[in-house]
Amino acid sequence: LGLAGRNTAYPGLAALYAAMGYIECGLFRNYTRGLRYGKQAESLAALSLAGSRYCQTMLITTGFVTHWHRPMHETLASLLDAARTGKTAGDTEFSSYTYAAYLQHLILEGRSLRLAENSLAEIEPGIRSQGQELPTLVLDANLVLMAQMKQGNYDKNAAVLRGETLAAWQNRMSRFGQHEVVCDLALIRALASCTFGDFTETLSAIREAAPSRAAFAGQLADAVLYFLELVARLRLGEKPGHTAYRTARWLNKLAAINPSVFESKALMARGMLRYRHRGRSAAFDLFDKAISCARANGNLLDEAMACAEYAWRLDKAGSLSQAIFYSIASYEALVRWGAQGAALALSERSQRLKIWIRNSRLQAGGLVGLDAEMVMKALSSMAGELDPKRLATRLLELAQGLTGSRYGCVWVKTGSAWEALASVGRAAGDDLSLLNQAALSLRPVSDNRGPDGSSQTVIPLVSRGRALGALLLGNELVADTFPRERMSAVEIMTMQAAVALDNADLYSSLENKVRERTAELEDALRNVRRLQGLIPICSSCKKVRDDKGYWGQVEEYISARTEADFTHGLCPDCMARYYDELGLPTPQPPADG
Repeated sequence: LGLAGRNTAYPGLAALYAAMGYIECGLFRNYTRGLRYGKQAESLAALSLAGSRYCQTMLITTGFVTHWHRPMHETLASLLDAARTGKTAGDTEFSSYTYAAYLQHLILEGRSLRLAENSLAEIEPGIRSQGQELPTLVLDANLVLMAQMKQGNYDKNAAVLRGETLAAWQNRMSRFGQHEVVCDLALIRALASCTFGDFTETLSAIREAAPSRAAFAGQLADAVLYFLELVARLRLGEKPGHTAYRTARWLNKLAAINPSVFESKALMARGMLRYRHRGRSAAFDLFDKAISCARANGNLLDEAMACAEYAWRLDKAGSLSQAIFYSIASYEALVRWGAQGAALALSERSQRLKIWIRNSRLQAGGLVGLDAEMVMKALSSMAGELDPKRLATRLLELAQGLTGSRYGCVWVKTGSAWEALASVGRAAGDDLSLLNQAALSLRPVSDNRGPDGSSQTVIPLVSRGRALGALLLGNELVADTFPRERMSAVEIMTMQAAVALDNADLYSSLENKVRERTAELEDALRNVRRLQGLIPICSSCKKVRDDKGYWGQVEEYISARTEADFTHGLCPDCMARYYDELGLPTPQPPADG
């Protein structure tokens, strides 16, 4: 470069600068210095009148150097421009490779497989017409990947060029020293197998490419391969090892340089390793942030993968409702990406997800319906519940399963005061403005873009035209957690919960009244059937005076006030006295006394 720099007219000067940038980024991971060389190479290439030189230089700088710092759409635009220029100039080799790199970046962008399919109208003729076998092989491998994602017919032994499998071509290219093609094929095998849950094949593809990985250094695909290796190893229960932690640190470095491309992957890597060390709470926070980041950058592939990894760990941790929610979120992201087949394969691997999405309709926007049977069961379980606290807890559990909220609270309203009946995730806060707004309007109120990136929604519990309380759901890490289309089922459940809560309140009031009245009657009965206080009685004739001042016999008085009845007879003393007065012999008592 020093020698060529003395002659600025040297035609290969731009390519030399590009090569220096490649060395800095690929070998030394010095992305700042590499970017300086890359920018210089692009400036010189723009002045070159030779289209072939321009295509060669832009392929190296864009594919190996400048993409570390640039948004994906700029990288794609540069690659497409270079491929078109090279094709026009007759550079069959570099234009073919550049078209292949453009297709690979379109897929890894994760924005839309449909966009990649639409671009094939230009890419496929641009590669096949050049007669280059290796770019054609990479093209066919990508076409197989896209077909499997769309149709769901994953087959690790699928045939590509000349009827041979990807694994066979990967081994052949390794023997011929075509190391970059080896890594391209390994990436396609790893991405397909990881998406379809065949993690053993993922590791096999990556490890077979290990001797060739140095040729892949500097490319976005190299970072993706390291990330997929980490996912597969942890899913298979292997120990992370030093490579895993180096991968996480490297992704963190890349995320600091280019967050729009690498931040979601870095957060996922940290979350997976943190969960491995039993830091569940911190790991789950990282997964939530990764999902939010992927959504913000429009990377549906990263979003689907983050949701799938999060759901798998939530399931292992026993958080079933949230695991179901994030499984559905992964399913939806794959559908929106254009990988309906991969989404259906995901549902086949998860029986709970399969049950949940039964009878649902698929559209371009993803899953828009819910399992009616599941909703009806939820409504039935709340309809028969008469304990307010158990009802509130059940409502929160169902709402979390449908929305993925990280915290929630069911409030009941007594006059103008609010009381937390049940809460999940964190203690109820003091900010009741949303509650009052929802109770006043009798409509859901949402704040999906809080100043700290949070989201919150309040759905009033309305029965007989009045707000009995409200359901508050929130996620302090992810914005737009509660879109309108996802909340319809929750609103149905809150309507049933409000009726059940009203019934429970009426039932509780009725029970209290019955209990009080029963106690009063029992007490009155006890008082009526028991003589209490002082009883005025004649000391001579033993008559008793009643409340009205009348004197009567003792037995009459007692019989009127108790359940006792009297029988009359003579005691032995009185019998002897009366019989003696009559001059009759006194009868003897029976022999048994």
